[in-house]
Amino acid sequence: MRDAHHCSGPSVSEMTYTVSSGTLNSSIPYHKYLQWAKAQVSNPSLRALLIAAVNVMFQLVAKSMNASNQEELENRLRALTESLIQKQTALESLSTEKNSLIMQMERLEVLLHRILSFIVSLFIRALFLCIVSFHCYMFCLLVVLPKLSVLAK
Repeated sequence: MRDAHHCSGPSVSEMTYTVSSGTLNSSIPYHKYLQWAKAQVSNPSLRALLIAAVNVMFQLVAKSMNASNQEELENRLRALTESLIQKQTALESLSTEKNSLIMQMERLEVLLHRILSFIVSLFIRALFLCIVSFHCYMFCLLVVLPKLSVLAK
């Protein structure tokens, strides 16, 4: 596949690239480098940006003969890299916020459990007091009142 500007030299898919020196050689074929780039990021939109950056990087190497195209591609690569960094930073920030909210939710669940336990214990105490009061009433009604009525006669 040749690029749209028909620059002389190999197509991007035929190229190889060495990350450390930035020169063409036979150590890393384009498709292997692309596989590596795809494996680096799990988020689909960030992965697409990284793949676009890899493509631009290889296009930069392919168009190294044409200075104006190289500058254009370098600017595009720079913009894609900045966009990728911004999105990764935003993703990390959201991940941190999510983890913080999960911890807060867990603390609130513990607090809710404690409150519910307290309410249940209050209800049981109130029920116990009602039962004791009822027994006292029944005792008075069935035992004390008949004895008082006998004494009153």
